Amino acid sequence: MNTTSLLVKKLSSRARLPTRGSAFAAGYDLHAAEEINIPARGKALVPTNIAIALPPGTSSFFYLTMKHHSPSTT
Repeated sequence: MNTTSLLVKKLSSRARLPTRGSAFAAGYDLHAAEEINIPARGKALVPTNIAIALPPGTSSFFYLTMKHHSPSTT
């Protein structure tokens, strides 16, 4: 298995370091530094309060997962 070091700096006491969901995860999970409510079809910038230096030859992409969400009210 190829291992790559990820350089991460916490910018506040509320910041959480990235984690892997499992030993075989393809990437890291980022965590919001504060609770944000985003309405359906809404957009928001979600602060992580971390800085990341990517190793040469790598790239990043971000997408939202809804692990903690409110049930719909229909």
